[in-house]
Amino acid sequence: MPVEGDNQSTINEYSSKILLNSSEFHNELINLLINEGNKESIETLSNLLLPITKLDATTCKGPVLPVNDIRGIDSRTYAKNERYLRCKLASLYRVIDLYGWNYGTCYNHISVRVNNSTDQFLIKPIGLAFHEVTGSSLVKIDSNGSIIDPGSTTFGINALSFSLYSFVYKYRPDINCIIHIQIPSVTAVSAMKCGLLSLSQESLICGQTSTHLINIDLTTNHLSIDENIQQSIAKVLILPNYGMLACGTTVEEAWHITFHLILACESQLRAISMGIKNLILPSDTSSKQVINTVSTGGGGVNTSDTKWAIGELEWSTLMIVLDRAGYHTATNGTHTESPVKNQTQIQDDDDENRRELERPADVKEDMRQMGQRQRVKTILNSKEFRDELEAIINDALKHGPHPASLIALQQISELLLPHTSRWTTVSSLSRAGGSVIVPINDIRGVDSQGYSKSERLLRCKLASLYRLVDLFGWSQGIYNHITARVNQELEHFLINPFGLMYHEVTGSSLVKVDIAGI
Repeated sequence: MPVEGDNQSTINEYSSKILLNSSEFHNELINLLINEGNKESIETLSNLLLPITKLDATTCKGPVLPVNDIRGIDSRTYAKNERYLRCKLASLYRVIDLYGWNYGTCYNHISVRVNNSTDQFLIKPIGLAFHEVTGSSLVKIDSNGSIIDPGSTTFGINALSFSLYSFVYKYRPDINCIIHIQIPSVTAVSAMKCGLLSLSQESLICGQTSTHLINIDLTTNHLSIDENIQQSIAKVLILPNYGMLACGTTVEEAWHITFHLILACESQLRAISMGIKNLILPSDTSSKQVINTVSTGGGGVNTSDTKWAIGELEWSTLMIVLDRAGYHTATNGTHTESPVKNQTQIQDDDDENRRELERPADVKEDMRQMGQRQRVKTILNSKEFRDELEAIINDALKHGPHPASLIALQQISELLLPHTSRWTTVSSLSRAGGSVIVPINDIRGVDSQGYSKSERLLRCKLASLYRLVDLFGWSQGIYNHITARVNQELEHFLINPFGLMYHEVTGSSLVKVDIAGI
């Protein structure tokens, strides 16, 4: 006489077979898996198979809005340069949001000058949160704050805030992008009489700073700052008790300054508790040397033949992360594809950027999904997949509400999407977008013959260390490095190539150098 456990096992096996053989499950699975950039797909799959299983509650919900949504007739409204600038500015709003530096408000702003000849500017409408900004939703205004093009929304702008930015644009023609930072650490430093101290490497990267008092005219609802700004050449403008303005000639430079300015303020707040007299500040000579070095672009330490403007390399790296997460920035950061480019490659990249902007977003999505749908169908129709999936589901059903259910679902995700994991995230950017994780051990085939067994193991071990540092949130930018000695005899060392973020490092991407760094 069969026991109760045997009956339950038979029922579970029968249920899983019905599920696997149903056309509804087959179609639903295809629709879920073609969107690899959306972490919610795997969660939905887990709920479909095991309704009791939930992913991390802190995961961002809902699909990612594509940055490049300028399509059809709308694309004819703007010049190519403006379409590209709109996507770049919208991407900057997304990056600020992903780092958590907007605190969910819709009042702080980032603005950019469209061109020097007409004094027109792009800014987000006041009713949109940072994560909702797209290329088409940006508002074009003149120097007086009058709306020239409302974009794809019916919202207005924050006229009071823009009056401040307009004042800066007027007296500083070298500035084309302004980011107003008002997070607690930056606002706290702006209220200090000592200003931003040359305390850390990040503060030196920001360069000179200047302090300007804000004048508020409530009768005209207008903000301005003292006209000493005309004599200032600083890219960091400190507004006492009102945060700071990170300015740049380009969007990339403004982002570069913002990133390091926030790190510098956080370092200063932690160190200032010991008292200014107890702090060790670098000499003026060494400070000038650092400032001169980083002002050349690429952190001043780039050894490749490709020359980067200030912040351009860092920005390109971020855009790759966003594109992998499904943001469709249309900025095509491709420095990791070919670090050294000749003139023909540069021209090809420019042509591809233009094609990416001109191609409607829905057409690009259809092209992407066609290949993925065919691959998923091939996998689903294979006998090996169905047998393996049936075994995994049966095992998960036996465990019920147990951690083993998560393991089973992870096995499913690895079975469907090889070398992909949605359960462990990398940086805050990848975490928000559900980006695909790059496998650490990518030394295969012919490549594996170029290294000894001990070096292959060391490469994977060092790459894993980079990933761990990133997962703990200890990686700041792409300048800090971890190195490992290959052997004692030849004095060879492994290090991360300049231009890769910590979560992108793999065993094969590490660079081997000698004691002289060559």
